Amino acid sequence: PTTGVTDLNGHTLTIDVTGTTGNQTGRLTGASGSSLVKTGSGTWNMMPYVDITNLPNSNDGNWNDFANNTQIRVEEGELLIDGGTQNRNRASRNTAEFIVSTGATLTFSSANTVGDLSTVEIAAGAIFNSEVGDLINNVTGEGTFNLTGGTLSLRNTTAGATFSGTLTGGGNLAMYGRYSNQQPW
Repeated sequence: PTTGVTDLNGHTLTIDVTGTTGNQTGRLTGASGSSLVKTGSGTWNMMPYVDITNLPNSNDGNWNDFANNTQIRVEEGELLIDGGTQNRNRASRNTAEFIVSTGATLTFSSANTVGDLSTVEIAAGAIFNSEVGDLINNVTGEGTFNLTGGTLSLRNTTAGATFSGTLTGGGNLAMYGRYSNQQPW
């Protein structure tokens, strides 16, 4: 697992979790051009468990802090994004681009896990599980989009963004933003 603060500084960090579950126990940051790649057949739980009392200023928060448009790629296994509040424990509080490759899975299992303008691209044969409500920009691709609980709200601000895969599950999907009739903000 990662511990402390890891600054990607415009580079790529590859997390290889094979045959088990790995947990993030620290904070990840990254400048523009940073990317995070999850490989291996296992599950990586991307949630910072930081003791904020050890930070110089406890108001700094314990969220991951990537620059806008950071790429987070799931190439194998599962990336589980668990935990989060509006201001704390978010996997990404800025705009992230999640790319799920064929055979891989991305799961949001808690609300407020990513920035509201984040996008998810699901390749054919890939799975995106949304187990609870959250607000993101859009979902694109040809894979399986599984809404198992809550309401996933999409801002839908990207012209031409299309999803042609399979939509499953008993959860709800709300479309807002520039390319729909409603805006929640």
